[in-house]
Amino acid sequence: MAGDSAVTVRQLSAEEVGALTPETFQLAPIFEHQPRYAGLQGALLLAGVNDRGGKIAGCAALAYRASPAEKGELHIDHFVVLPAFRGHGVGSKLMRAVLDHARGLSIRTVTADIPGWCPEWLAFYARFGF
Repeated sequence: MAGDSAVTVRQLSAEEVGALTPETFQLAPIFEHQPRYAGLQGALLLAGVNDRGGKIAGCAALAYRASPAEKGELHIDHFVVLPAFRGHGVGSKLMRAVLDHARGLSIRTVTADIPGWCPEWLAFYARFGF
C-alpha cells in the first residue's frame, strides 16, 4: 500500500476545476461552490498515489474566508480520503499540503468543521493542531 513518499498532492488549475462535473468528480460535493475553488476564493487539492498508477486517493476543497492579501482564514470545506487509502499516509500528506498552501499565502488561521461524533476524525485533526 502507499507510503507517504508515494503520495503526491497538487492544486488543480482554475480550468481543471471548471471542467469537473458530478459524473467525473465524486470525491466531495463541491458543485454548489465550484466557482469558489476555481477562482480567487479558494482552491482544490488532489492527492494521488503513484505506486497505484496515480490513482486519486483524496481531495481537500478550501475556501478563503477573507482575501489572502488580507491575511484572512482558510477554511477546509471538504477533506476526503477514500476508504481504501486511509491509514497509509494519504490524509497526512494532504493535510500537510493544505497547511503549506495556507502558509504560502501567509494565512495563519486554518479552520474546519470537525464532527464530534467521530473519534478518528477528532484524533486526525488534533495531530495537526486543530
